[in-house]
Amino acid sequence: AAAWTALKAWLAKTGVFEAVAPDPSCPTLQRAVREQRLKQEELTTFPYSDETVFKIAREFGDPIIVAGAVSEYRYDASANRAEISLSLTVVDPANPNARRTVGVSGMSKPQPTVGTQEALIVEAADDAGLKAAAAIAGITPDALKERVTQALSQADAAAKAAKKPARRGISRGFLFMLAA
Repeated sequence: AAAWTALKAWLAKTGVFEAVAPDPSCPTLQRAVREQRLKQEELTTFPYSDETVFKIAREFGDPIIVAGAVSEYRYDASANRAEISLSLTVVDPANPNARRTVGVSGMSKPQPTVGTQEALIVEAADDAGLKAAAAIAGITPDALKERVTQALSQADAAAKAAKKPARRGISRGFLFMLAA
């Protein structure tokens, strides 16, 4: 869950994607069931088949699909470190034969400020999410961090000038995500 949450957050920070995961109970998918474009069983059978993935994606306007899983997880209590590896497949429904694989590993900080296993996992997941989002967006992790810093600075400056709270949402696109 930590890796999934981090990936969704970093994808939104690219300024290109908005990450969502399909919820079988969402109105869009339930309407597709009522109108017989999807079967209820297709929405509740995991992992989704390729055919079901594309059917679901069409209901959301054929966004980019990212499916994947945590491929490796390690926790070393003696070193106070955690590592998470993600293996993802990126598919554009407009060209479903052009699949791209993204594999990244994230680690907790060398001298973590936190020491619990859960906190180290979250740190490692955040690092993996940053690297995966950057790879999907076609930029470096440092460039993504810089983008986020600039967007936050601009939002804060605009908010101060207007004396209003800063709005920090910079998403302009849509990304559809499925857990495999």
